[in-house]
Formats: sequence, C-alpha cells, structure tokens
Amino acid sequence: MYGMIGLWLIVTFLIIGEPIMGVITYRRLRAGTMTRMRMYRMTLLQEWFLVGLTMAIFATDRVPLRNMGLGTGHYSALSGSFGGLVAGLILGVFVTMALSILSARLKIRPTSMRHPIRIGNFDFLLPSNRSERWTFVWVAMTAGVCEEMLFRVLVIYVLQHQFPSLSWGIIAAITAVIFGMAHWYQGWIGMVGTGLLGTLFAIVYLTTGSILLPILIHMLLNMRGLVLTHGRSHREVEM
Repeated sequence: MYGMIGLWLIVTFLIIGEPIMGVITYRRLRAGTMTRMRMYRMTLLQEWFLVGLTMAIFATDRVPLRNMGLGTGHYSALSGSFGGLVAGLILGVFVTMALSILSARLKIRPTSMRHPIRIGNFDFLLPSNRSERWTFVWVAMTAGVCEEMLFRVLVIYVLQHQFPSLSWGIIAAITAVIFGMAHWYQGWIGMVGTGLLGTLFAIVYLTTGSILLPILIHMLLNMRGLVLTHGRSHREVEM
C-alpha cells in the first residue's frame, strides 16, 4: 500500500513538477542566469534520484525484474509494419551517427554547417565545447535510461495495477501525454513530437515486455544533439 502511494507521488511529480521545472530551467538559460553545464548536472542528479527512489520502492515491494521491463522480452512480437518502423528508426539513427563520425574523421564540414546552426529557440540547450559535449553524452544516456524507467516502466506499472481494465492503447496514450507534458518548455510542436515518440516507446515496451530496446533507441536519438553541434563553437550559439 505504502509502496504504491510512493509510486503515485513520483508519477504526480512527473505530471506536475517536471513540466514546471523544465519551464523554469528554460527561462533561466534564456536569461543567462544558469549555465548549460549546471543544467546538465542538475538533470543527471534529478533523474537518477527519481529512478533510484522508484527502484527502492520496487525492491521493497519485491516487484520481479520482469515487471520492471528488465527481462529479455519477446522481440518476435515486433513483426509486420510496426516492426519495420522500429527497425527503420534504429537504422536511421545509426546511419546518422555513422555519417557524423565519418565526416569528423575526414574533417568534412557540409555547406549547411558553415553557418551558425539554428534549431528553433532551443539551440542554446545543446553543448558548444568539448567539456559540455562529454557531459552531454552522460546526459543523453541518462535520459535514455531514466526517462524510460520513469515514463514507461513506472507510469505503466502504476496504471496497470490501479486500472487493470485499461487497454494497451489507452495506457500508451496516457504515457505519451505525460511524456509530452514533461517537454512543455519546447512548446506545442515539441510536446507533440515527444508525445509521439513516447507512444512508440510505450507500444514497443508493452509488446515485447522489455524496456531495453526503448532505452537503446532513446539514447541514440538523444545523441543526435552531438551531431547537430558538430563543428560549432560557442560563438556560433545564438542566444
């Protein structure tokens, strides 16, 4: 009982606290009262703290690893067009990363990269020097692991136990909305985009019973930030 209350408190934070903190951090970065490095470190601390707390509650309640998505899963369930979509997404990310590494080794800089990169109003969130890039690698991997454990494993576990009659579709939609809201600072486009990705990750998790593949895809997608900032100096970041 108390364990479920604790899990609900964490979910409540994801629904309310996460969006608010994201907006506050966004505004502080825009105003120049917070550095990217500090934001990266705060992200690492917050996400691992929440996951650690979640895992501690799971351990106290003796929740099996397979119920936390940490089993091998059954990937044969990913068949047909949906399996092709997942495979295509993974292949696309790998190709992008490979081309970036190749261009860096050959010191090739595409014409489109000779001018400051503009990524909406969020380019300043991305790393702009060597130290920030190394820290960003840890942030990208942390987000891949922790966000999947929180927004997929935790939220789905709570929903399935409190509302067992909910269908997979409704559960995936709810997790997508919560995940999208966590990116409120990105505006409606960012919320919709992350919400759609959240739907894909939730369906993969529910279909296979393992969170490992969503974690891998999530980490690779996050690593695109390094690709987008390849060859960019701090002076090229338009605040």
